[in-house]
Amino acid sequence: PLSTSDRIKGYVKDWMLVFEPVQEFEFEQCWCEPGLLVQPLIIYHLLWFLAFLDHKTQLGANWTTNKGQIGLAGCSLAVPFVTLVLCLAKRTNEWMRMHYHAILMSNIFVVMIFCLTVGLWDQKNLGPTELCPQAFYACPHHAMDVSALASTWFSLAFTNLFSSCLVKYKPFANVSIIFIFIVGVVTGTAMQKMNNFAGSIAVHLVCNTIVIAIGTFFVGYFGEQDFRKGLLERSELQHNTLLVEELLEKLLPARLLNAPFEVPLLEHFESCVVLCVSFDRQAIRGVPYDSFFQLINEIHCSFDERVTAFGCYKIESLGEHYFVVSNNVAEGSNFPDPESQIKACSNMAHLAHTLVTVGNEQSRSRDD
Repeated sequence: PLSTSDRIKGYVKDWMLVFEPVQEFEFEQCWCEPGLLVQPLIIYHLLWFLAFLDHKTQLGANWTTNKGQIGLAGCSLAVPFVTLVLCLAKRTNEWMRMHYHAILMSNIFVVMIFCLTVGLWDQKNLGPTELCPQAFYACPHHAMDVSALASTWFSLAFTNLFSSCLVKYKPFANVSIIFIFIVGVVTGTAMQKMNNFAGSIAVHLVCNTIVIAIGTFFVGYFGEQDFRKGLLERSELQHNTLLVEELLEKLLPARLLNAPFEVPLLEHFESCVVLCVSFDRQAIRGVPYDSFFQLINEIHCSFDERVTAFGCYKIESLGEHYFVVSNNVAEGSNFPDPESQIKACSNMAHLAHTLVTVGNEQSRSRDD
């Protein structure tokens, strides 16, 4: 039985939508397609930059300070520009797949830390008449202004809904975004004395941000869950299809695998040689039930090699019975002359002797 820690790890693994290691690696390589990041990344950076630009160009804004900040915001767009080049360049495609989530999160954290730094700098250095806004009903302090809120909420939506970020990486990204936002809340609050009403607005905005993070996370979570479930179903269907094909290859001659035929499949041969191999009933009763089918399977696998070596064709095996026919059945032809038929009979007799020897040796080695 599994230990408690192993069971907990299994529950966490299932909840985080993680496959087995090899399958998960293959899935992540297919999921993390750099080309799919281009459009969401452009929209995300345009939205936060336009929100920042709109906020810094309000009537009465301090242009002496804001021109520099807008310039820095423009320079920060170099990060998504470089990312887009790496996504579109064929030479860096594989490298992008390997570092997909690290690059994705670096784009988000650059935006969040930039907005946090600008907000706290303004809160500390601007005069009371320059702080935006002067009315507390709009935002408690500059580190929680419209630009900071927009950047935070855009970052959460981009991470959870539009960026192809896997669920297993989203908790860290969400917690980091909210943590950076709360740092701005706490630090900005410490810099400015606020009344109780303004403090309650700050708490309300933090709670709203957490609710947005949880809501967008679960929308993305259920989307990926359905996708992985469908992938598993398709993989199982493909596996079952391969099993059926392997079974047909064993039951039908190669000439009939891709040829049209009607059910029931009936063919007429003027003559053929048939060998039926079975086991002594008394000997079978002496084999334990739990190891009977394993023993039969091992013996039949040994038989398959000998049948191929003798140029014969196995029809099928039913329980402990093993049926072999001459090769003319596999080829769909009759014997060209009586001599060929005699050779086929002689060949089958030698095969029968070989199979008896192999079966007995297999049984004795198991008993030993």
